[in-house]
Amino acid sequence: MIIKTDDDETMIICAVRYALPRQSYMPHLAAEWLRGHWLALSVKTRAVIIRDIRESIDRGECGSDSIDKPMWARLLDDLKTIKKVN
Repeated sequence: MIIKTDDDETMIICAVRYALPRQSYMPHLAAEWLRGHWLALSVKTRAVIIRDIRESIDRGECGSDSIDKPMWARLLDDLKTIKKVN
């Protein structure tokens, strides 16, 4: 996917914010999408998404404590390790 505009990135942030408190397939779908497209996002958008995930976990607003919360925590760890490979 080519992310062309700031509006595209805003919509991605909105999708992540929508997925964060859900207890459905949506958190896992969002997490997998982020893993696959992380480097296509701007540094600013990546920072916003990381902040939003951290805050959601801290507030206990990230879905199920036994399923979704650990998945979001793993995603944070994964996103920190994704590097550009040349």
